[in-house]
Amino acid sequence: MKKHIVNVLVLMFVSTPLFSQNTYHFNTSPVKNYYNVETVFGLDWSSDGKVLYSCGGARQIVAFDSETFEVLRSSASLPFENYPKNISINSSNSVLAYYIFNGYEIDTIKLLNATTLKEIGSISEFETVSNIVFSPNGEVLYALGYSENMGSTLVSYNAENGSRIAVNVKEKGLWCFDISPDGKFLAAGVVNNSFAGIKIYDLQSGQAIKSISFKGDLNVLKFSPDGKYVAAGFYDNNVYLWDVATGAKIYTFSGLNGSVNTLDFSPDGKYIVIAGMDHKQTFKIFNTTTGAEVQSLDEACPDIECVRFSPDGNSLAVAYRTYGDYYKVATIRIFKLEK
Repeated sequence: MKKHIVNVLVLMFVSTPLFSQNTYHFNTSPVKNYYNVETVFGLDWSSDGKVLYSCGGARQIVAFDSETFEVLRSSASLPFENYPKNISINSSNSVLAYYIFNGYEIDTIKLLNATTLKEIGSISEFETVSNIVFSPNGEVLYALGYSENMGSTLVSYNAENGSRIAVNVKEKGLWCFDISPDGKFLAAGVVNNSFAGIKIYDLQSGQAIKSISFKGDLNVLKFSPDGKYVAAGFYDNNVYLWDVATGAKIYTFSGLNGSVNTLDFSPDGKYIVIAGMDHKQTFKIFNTTTGAEVQSLDEACPDIECVRFSPDGNSLAVAYRTYGDYYKVATIRIFKLEK
């Protein structure tokens, strides 16, 4: 009898972390802070989670050791009023891409060797770039932007040198987008005189195969890791989750007191984190199966520019805006999952 009780207690003790893990709570105090004097606009992890890349800060690209936050390498700072945005690294960790925003000039996309941060390619076809995304195999860079000659267009490029491959989709009012995990489909926000909402395109043919009508100003969009759902953040402070196959809206994730700037799915797709222009909430996390909120980090903070789960789902990186603050403030923080 005593042995049976001991075995039960051991089982309970061993099982407790597993049940706690299901709540998916991050520690409310970050384990790492990095301080800049300017806004950090984007973050991305290497596929093994060992390196965290950022764009912004001192208008440069910086690679950090994700455990120690030691700066491994950094690029030269861009000239004043040139801001690096939408950083992305391909799946083989060989190429890094971002674009330079300047209100007075065209937006130029830069391709860098991820190890050396030396430029290997440059793309200057768009007056305005809205987003860039690598294909799942890392060999192709998709860029969505606008130019007077092409209009709103999605173009694919060779990730190694920036040479153009094809014009994939062209439609008036194309905005933010994402590529499906199998690399076959494009989900994009579209707003024009005849349609407002999300369209799913076949990348090979360039034809729209599904339309999800929704009125509102779309800000950010992302496929779930299994490709079955698409989540979109809006200026109405909400994130909506749709079933790609049926076009049905599954859940509305609410609670932010400002527009949604950024969102990300956990690697297993069971959770979604949202953040944005809410000075009282750093982020909110929801269960994508039940729609329930599982965590809200309520604290005074600047606007959030980017949130990214690490590849193992155990860390959450957050990038902050500084509003021209010349004093060093925490512009990147890493939160760890509670054990």
